[in-house]
Amino acid sequence: MTAVFSGRLVAAGAQTLTVLLLARLSTPQDFGLVIGVQSAVIALTWILGFGLGPYMSVVRAREPDSVVVHEIHRLNKFVSVGLMVLLTIALCLSQLWFDHAWWFFPLILALGFQRDAAVLNSIAVADGRTRLFSSNLALRRVMALAIFAATAFMTVPIAFSFCASIAISEAICNWRLRRGIEFSPVGRPRIHARSILRDSKHYWMDTVGGQLRMLDVAVAGVVMGPVASGLMAVPSKIASPIMLIPTSLATLLLPRTSARGSISRSEFMIGAALATSAIAVILVGVGVYAEMIIVFMLGEQFQEAVAVTRIYFVGFICLSMIYMINAAMQGLKLGPLVSRASIGGSVLSLCGLCLGGFYGGLESAAMGYVMGIGIQLIALVALWRGRPSGGITRDVKELG
Repeated sequence: MTAVFSGRLVAAGAQTLTVLLLARLSTPQDFGLVIGVQSAVIALTWILGFGLGPYMSVVRAREPDSVVVHEIHRLNKFVSVGLMVLLTIALCLSQLWFDHAWWFFPLILALGFQRDAAVLNSIAVADGRTRLFSSNLALRRVMALAIFAATAFMTVPIAFSFCASIAISEAICNWRLRRGIEFSPVGRPRIHARSILRDSKHYWMDTVGGQLRMLDVAVAGVVMGPVASGLMAVPSKIASPIMLIPTSLATLLLPRTSARGSISRSEFMIGAALATSAIAVILVGVGVYAEMIIVFMLGEQFQEAVAVTRIYFVGFICLSMIYMINAAMQGLKLGPLVSRASIGGSVLSLCGLCLGGFYGGLESAAMGYVMGIGIQLIALVALWRGRPSGGITRDVKELG
């Protein structure tokens, strides 16, 4: 846990500095454009990733030598290449209407490497190689910061420099990750890809739900304009180091729960509640001084984001609990329940954001977004307490 948390802490710090540099060198409109495009492309990439990353974590933990592991890896490579080709075609077509679309081409390369690394990271964590996983994550963010800082003041556009720094760091760290894990893909798979996709569908749907929620910045830009999208991007960027606590716990909890096949629900709920309480204390403290922090870090042009940030922090407290419950329920073969709650909560959040933004403005949009997260948490707790675990998904041995 210490290795994962420390690696993510360094990574979040470097990522925060990178975003701050981008914000300082950009107008709110350009900042919102870059963050919105990045969020939309990341969401699309994960949505079309079919949940292979988290599914690999479960399979590798339960049956390390299963042929399913090799088939997931092969299928993920095929999906990664296909996504890169599709996004490249879409970018070329968008250049006909948007003169600066080429700024984001390096982002496509970066996301291709990210999709490949998603499966490799799952193998590392399931094998107990948490130091490799965390150090690679930290190195990737630090390299991106260093490259962006070195190129930000050149004659190239800031957006292109930002995307290029991400692509270069992703390529180097992907190579390092491949060399570090103990995994050699087999040449001929013995099972059909359709079986893999059928059994990964619940992890995929949960991923879809999580990525849909991250479209808030892009949706805010459509409903309220590019300035609003820039302001809506502030809360998640400020809170990212704090949210490392629940995401680190979830990263470790999924393979461990999958390998054990059981967990004490009462003990888990107590532990999750304590972790969430600690996160709430930190977020409330940051929220009190949000105006000073935002003005100092981003500048006075982002001062209007203070109220939105405080509202979002309430949702982040609920979201921290959701991360941990999702990981535990997926490890106990309750993936169908998790996926339904995830999709439903994200749709409610985006609908609430649209309605609030259209009729009331930024603060109302943030309130509508947070309400969807709260409803999802209530639904998950009810499902967690009311359903038995196990017996819902097929065992890995049936596939291998």
